[in-house]
Amino acid sequence: MEGRNFIRDYEKIIQKEQKVQSNRLYPHRLYRLYNYEYKDGNSETLRGNDATLLFCTGIYENKMSALKISMIQPDIFFNWFKKLIKNNEILETDETLIRLDKLSPKLDRGGKRLWEGYIQNNVSLKKMGNPYRTYNLNKISYIAEIYLKKQVLVDYYGDN
Repeated sequence: MEGRNFIRDYEKIIQKEQKVQSNRLYPHRLYRLYNYEYKDGNSETLRGNDATLLFCTGIYENKMSALKISMIQPDIFFNWFKKLIKNNEILETDETLIRLDKLSPKLDRGGKRLWEGYIQNNVSLKKMGNPYRTYNLNKISYIAEIYLKKQVLVDYYGDN
């Protein structure tokens, strides 16, 4: 599985994308990274099979920690995230654009509790090529927030 990009699987379930500023990112939300400047100074535009989808796990000291979910099969990601669900009542409302942070608990902004409790020793995630990443916020030149189709969230996290 390592090295495969599941972007095409996720694109089928994306409801909407909305550009955001890198200083307006929040934990437990989904993002698509379009342009990033790497340590070597090279800036890369990420699209097509190179597209990068991220689940932000924390923001700390001008850095975003994230799971690169485009490396993770959607079923594996959604089943992993199910462990974080504390309140799915929003799925029963008329709201159509639902952020994942509305379903999950408020953990520390830096992501340490999420890392230690749900990511660090997670075998399923490690099998997907260790998708945990850190990005410097000031090196992100284009990023969009992702909203998944509500029915996908209802199917995984609604009361059945």
